Amino acid sequence: MKVRKAIKRIAALGVGATMIGATMMGALAADLNQYPGMFIKDGQFQGILVIGKEAQATDTIGMTNVALGLQAAAKTCTQVCSSGGSGAVTVDKGVELGDDNIFYGQNINVATTSVDGGDLDFLEDGTFDDNEDASGDGYENEVDYEQEITIGANEFNFFQDDDDFPNAGPAVLLDTSTTMYTYTLTFDSPVEYTDKNADLQGVNIDIQGRTYTITKARFSSKKLDELTLQSGETSLWLTKGDEPLEKKIGGVEHTIEVVGVNQAEDKCLLKVDGISTTINKGSTRNVGGVDIGVIDVVAVNTAGGQTMSPDMCKLTLGSDEIVLKHNNKVQINGDDVDDSKVVFNGLVAAGSGTPGEVSGMTITFEPDEDVYLGVGDAFIDPVFQNFKFYFANLKTSRESDVQFTASGKNGKITLVNSDNQDLELKLRQNTATSVVLGDGDNPKNRIYIEGQTCAGNTDTCEGASFLFTKDDKLARVIKITEFDEDNNQTSFRDLTAGRDITDKDVTFDGARNATINLGSGYGSIRLVLTGGVDFSTATAITFADVTPGGSGASFKDKDDNEYTITMAANGVQVRIVEYQDSETLTDPSTFFVNASKDGTDNEVQFRTSFDANTAAEVNADDGDSADTITVTEKGSWVRYNTDDDKDDKVTVKLYRDSVYGQVFIAPTGASSTGGTTKAGCTESCTVNPIPSTANKFDTEVSNARAQNVIAIGGPCANSVTAALMNNPEVCYEGFEAGKALIKLVETGDKVALIVAGGTGMDTQLASRILQNYGQYKLEGKEMVATTVSESSLKVNKVQ
Repeated sequence: MKVRKAIKRIAALGVGATMIGATMMGALAADLNQYPGMFIKDGQFQGILVIGKEAQATDTIGMTNVALGLQAAAKTCTQVCSSGGSGAVTVDKGVELGDDNIFYGQNINVATTSVDGGDLDFLEDGTFDDNEDASGDGYENEVDYEQEITIGANEFNFFQDDDDFPNAGPAVLLDTSTTMYTYTLTFDSPVEYTDKNADLQGVNIDIQGRTYTITKARFSSKKLDELTLQSGETSLWLTKGDEPLEKKIGGVEHTIEVVGVNQAEDKCLLKVDGISTTINKGSTRNVGGVDIGVIDVVAVNTAGGQTMSPDMCKLTLGSDEIVLKHNNKVQINGDDVDDSKVVFNGLVAAGSGTPGEVSGMTITFEPDEDVYLGVGDAFIDPVFQNFKFYFANLKTSRESDVQFTASGKNGKITLVNSDNQDLELKLRQNTATSVVLGDGDNPKNRIYIEGQTCAGNTDTCEGASFLFTKDDKLARVIKITEFDEDNNQTSFRDLTAGRDITDKDVTFDGARNATINLGSGYGSIRLVLTGGVDFSTATAITFADVTPGGSGASFKDKDDNEYTITMAANGVQVRIVEYQDSETLTDPSTFFVNASKDGTDNEVQFRTSFDANTAAEVNADDGDSADTITVTEKGSWVRYNTDDDKDDKVTVKLYRDSVYGQVFIAPTGASSTGGTTKAGCTESCTVNPIPSTANKFDTEVSNARAQNVIAIGGPCANSVTAALMNNPEVCYEGFEAGKALIKLVETGDKVALIVAGGTGMDTQLASRILQNYGQYKLEGKEMVATTVSESSLKVNKVQ
């Protein structure tokens, strides 16, 4: 049984009546149908995401899910409309992977296996310059280094997943079994060190275009084992006695001043927004909602009774603290980045009088759960957060559509012929011959193909139509409007072109062959007569040659896709062969659509089959009786259903040239240009990264109403949630396993959103709804997510 998510009204939980800022009787201005708009202003995220300090990992995953959904909305876009566009996208300072070869079924590293400083500015070469050693007995280094990102073998294809990607479409799958990327920093020659922290402490290194300061180095068996790095929005010296620094960090104004330092020069006493705190050198602490790191400390220095230098501290504000430990996960601000791994390369132990060595480092990452990047989605590296993988666009070409539809005993096939005219072939369920071409049982209503016979004389067959094809390409339906036996002439109506062809002479050869030249643009056709040598004596007419210079009912459309129509014992078969373009990685697919009689209802039904060269076969969505979509290597797709009650439609979309995905690796904030919208417009979007300072523990939030808040986790696990719920006496009251609260709370001119489940997994499932908010009908002020079986999945409107 597959577990899915549904949304119901939260009243069943009974926990919504005591929220701060509103009651069940009150009317809130905000509504869930506006989500995430109330947290996004001018393309920027406005607010904080909060989990409990002691929360389960499921709450951390929940916060990540919510953040991914918000990040997709946090962008600034400009749209310029025109009559059309090429559909190609470029990304500022980014590299397109694949060299236009990321076709369905291919991996994104099919052509580009790695990138370095020659491709991306943020991977440019650097120099590790270590000429400051407080202990005086360390090693100086001035060593150049290179950076490289190796791209993992993640697949681009047409996907559908009930839980993570419910609506079928093109996507890049970042799956749990495949390394997403490997980042390598390699020194030109080994960096030398002692096994003392002071040797490397305070050294700056540029990683992926961002400067980090080594605040701590640890060793195991005299080999480098761990580095602690700090990086912030601002790095600066502050001096005791100076005016307090006023600084906006993460969109909030803060006041910071140095109060003093200790004589050992390893502690800095600060006052942040009036709150006093002491931070050790090389450490980071969150004070009043801002992360502050202390890189260096200088105590007051006096000589001759004069102050030569005052107490000073070098700080990073809005800091991220990153811990890189050999053969372990990366740790950011105390949290592990799951499924990441750090390896220090070329380690040599320091000896007595001999240096230790390290030749570089490697960081690998693979997601701990499958991630599908649809068109327009980006995945930001969770380690350094300096780059992203961006599925920018699906590059398509000219397309041809084919529709097979049926209603009861009737049906039709519609497409566009090579002359760009609509070609319609009607279908009829006939008790004698199953399904035939035409819209009735009478020969006058039939459409015949080469080799078929109209069983009757000229009176009976007058009004019959036939599928005419020219030079194996142009196809038209032509109707016989008159047999003029007296003058040996015949008249026609080209139903496809809307043109009359009148009074065409018939030549009889005495061997029951009747040849008729239809004129310019058509050529001659040949009919074979039964029972006589001319129309006056014929008892049946066979359409022996209605494809001059061709081969039966074969033709092409405007994009040179090939069709062959044949009659089988049970109905009509249409064979479709894709046009062969110049790509060597994709081969054209051949597939068949059969129109036959439903043995139960005696109605027209369709069945679809494929020979080879298909890339994917998926459900169209996560509904109970979803259609199936089969996608070819070239990117064409066929949508159909084999259920007896739903086999009355087949949709085919064929592309002239092979479809490919435009996937980029680019700086996190890179903007894109190009890409054709539905209205023939191009759109340029800049993603505005959600700052790391937006992620908070509940212990870091003193006032839940001072800013916009998304609180993840129930009141037992998250004190901010408890505060928003007016601190219920029994924290778990009203919650039950299998359900999760999604509720908006107004807090003055701010808004809070609670995502809380009866269990941690319920919270995580509810966060999925907010991550994929566009796929759910969110309404009202409060709802509940319920895990249900796939067969009972539904969305209930808030009453």
